Amino acid sequence: MVLEYHLITDHNSAYARERGQYRKDLELLYNRGYRPVNMSDVLDKKLNLPNRISPDVMVFDDASPEQFSYIDNNGKLEIDPKSGMGIWLDFQKTHPDWTNKAVYCLLSGAAAGHNFFGDRGIQGQKSQWRF
Repeated sequence: MVLEYHLITDHNSAYARERGQYRKDLELLYNRGYRPVNMSDVLDKKLNLPNRISPDVMVFDDASPEQFSYIDNNGKLEIDPKSGMGIWLDFQKTHPDWTNKAVYCLLSGAAAGHNFFGDRGIQGQKSQWRF
């Protein structure tokens, strides 16, 4: 299975998933026996999963800060716990076999908030943090 997410926000819409629903998505996938794999694992047929466990490719499209962002916590950079990756890492604390494997589709020159390497200060993100 391949699942695609665009925005992880405070509400659901055509391209947004509410944070609580995203957490429920992860729990549902986990309970139904899915585990994250890289697309390269699928293409190379190198799925090293236990019996009764199914592969799931998680895709985060368009490089928004809602998917992955940093916060400055008194001079120390941390992954924003409200971002998709922050929620993912929190989920992983209680589900250690939920691996850090996903596909991030980055946009290098887009407008608005979807420019991963842009120097625009979008939603407080700084280019030097991302490099």
